[in-house]
Amino acid sequence: MASGQLSIVVDDKRSETIVLTGPASWTTTSLQQWFNGTVQSPDFALNNSGQFGTLQMKFHGTSVAFFGVTPPVFPGSQNLTVSIDGGTPYNTSYADPNPQSYRQWYQSPLLSDGDHNIELSHIAGTSLDFAVITVGQDTPLAGQKAIVDNDDSAITFNGNWRRSQDMFNSGPQPDGFPYHNTTHQTTEAGSSFTYHFTGSSAAIYGIFTWSNLGLISLTFTLDGQSLSQSYRVKTDTPQFVSELGQQQNFLFYSYDFLQSGNHTLVVNVTDCVNQTFAFDFLTYTPSFSTLASMPNLTQGSTGASSASQSEKSSTAIIVGGVGGAVLLIAFLSLIFIFRKRRRSKGMKYKPVYPFVHPPPDVTVIPLSYQRNLPSTASTNSDAAQPHSSPAHHSFSPVDLYHPEGSRPLPLPTADNSNEPSNFDRPFDDLRESYGTGNADTSSVYRGRGDGARQWEGSSGELSPPSYDETTGGRGPPTHISYIIQR
Repeated sequence: MASGQLSIVVDDKRSETIVLTGPASWTTTSLQQWFNGTVQSPDFALNNSGQFGTLQMKFHGTSVAFFGVTPPVFPGSQNLTVSIDGGTPYNTSYADPNPQSYRQWYQSPLLSDGDHNIELSHIAGTSLDFAVITVGQDTPLAGQKAIVDNDDSAITFNGNWRRSQDMFNSGPQPDGFPYHNTTHQTTEAGSSFTYHFTGSSAAIYGIFTWSNLGLISLTFTLDGQSLSQSYRVKTDTPQFVSELGQQQNFLFYSYDFLQSGNHTLVVNVTDCVNQTFAFDFLTYTPSFSTLASMPNLTQGSTGASSASQSEKSSTAIIVGGVGGAVLLIAFLSLIFIFRKRRRSKGMKYKPVYPFVHPPPDVTVIPLSYQRNLPSTASTNSDAAQPHSSPAHHSFSPVDLYHPEGSRPLPLPTADNSNEPSNFDRPFDDLRESYGTGNADTSSVYRGRGDGARQWEGSSGELSPPSYDETTGGRGPPTHISYIIQR
């Protein structure tokens, strides 16, 4: 919820606030693309009739704006006369070089916070859909409906969104601009937005494309309770058959009866096939009496989040420091133990090479120490068969002496074994081999649907009054990515 700023929407049927007069009654038209389904216009003032309508409105706040369809072009139709609080009337224009279009067609100047009375005259064929009042600190909010634009800073977007300034293509009706000239659009499942508010009702509005065969599935979660809705366009859908095109003020979902208090709303896109979810604005019924008493839920949420993040960061720093100290002490202890052992040994370790046959030990025996020397034939036989088992040797009893003491002969291998010992076997025969297998994998295919009907939007020079933004004339995306699980 944006701090210090609030607007309320007033529908065209609010006769206690809006009074429409003229030489005849204004005509009410009911179509689904109008806000709350209706729009009113002075049809008696068309076709150079010389007659004009008048709009009077009382409001409390700092400014007011009017939305609807600008009049067709004929002499005098583009001029509007304005008088505020009984002041001197002045003339203004709809600033619409390419009538007709749906837009904000008048915005009052900034006024002092308080009660005001505005009168618009010389209205020739202009239609009124709704008005929006920027409230003051003490504006009574009982029975009012707040309106929140998609650009409001209190709305948090997650996922892949595009801020669009495109005009919408309304099919047989005049094309136009969304509320405050922007929407947030996405085509990807998993994208969502969150809004905190204090009220007793809520509604989500956007622009829906009836000319695209496909669907949008949304999940609305209010205070942890979720429900899902799908919006599908088929070949026999009436709006598709009638070539309605894109519908502004499309009501995606509304919560009409809520317990007054603080609420959290999350809107999540769960499926989007050949469609685009275009979020324009939301409304809610405030459960606070004035702007001065409006709870700032965004600041509270942000402060709590910041405190939580700060606490987590401090904890991480402490844990990291303790862990680093423990590792350093352990490392220094290992070095100390290793050096102590090396000093206590007083010798160098002889390297051992596994799986390599050690060279044969050679003992030199002086002749003066030899007794019963084996025969030359036996000695030659042993030399010719170095890997034979002892069963094939023919030693004569002999006592071998070494100047430094007795030296035993190497132990023989098992009897009746013709296999070489492990020291004699090649290294490749002793290695353990490993194999690789192929794992089954599943695939997710992403395709593209191109059922969007190409249309020619209006050029970017169109700009509603009181807004500095230049709107774009690009049509809606025609290539939509979607997901099919196989």
